[in-house]
Amino acid sequence: MENNLGNKEIMAKNITRFMQAKGVNRADFSRDLGFNYNTVSDWIHAKKYPRIDKIEAMARYFGVTKADLVEPPAAPPSAQEAAEPYKAPLTKRDELTEHEREHIELYRELDERGRNAVDDLTDLHVERVRESTERSSSSTGTEIADEKQA
Repeated sequence: MENNLGNKEIMAKNITRFMQAKGVNRADFSRDLGFNYNTVSDWIHAKKYPRIDKIEAMARYFGVTKADLVEPPAAPPSAQEAAEPYKAPLTKRDELTEHEREHIELYRELDERGRNAVDDLTDLHVERVRESTERSSSSTGTEIADEKQA
């Protein structure tokens, strides 16, 4: 049996797979575990390999074994799964506008490097918007409490 310990590509695929299964993006994952966002990006792009303490933390977070992170999946995906990425069913609220569909088509034309760059920018922007929203929500709550006391 081939030794896969330390294989950055396998680790990258497994982290990505478990993030998708848990429904978290890089920003959420980084924040939830207290990991540096750029470090997580390096793991996901197979540029670096996480230390054992980080692998243990990820295994606990995803509810899997360390082996699930460092080794290839036990059973290869079916041909159908390999050919088509998972697509969540759309609800009425989730229907795409024409503009959104155009962006998706352009995204699909990008090579892996381009898609990774778009993913990184999107995750970073979403994190900034959430932080800004949280800050404004907390300040609004304080202002309302101050008004009630006055």
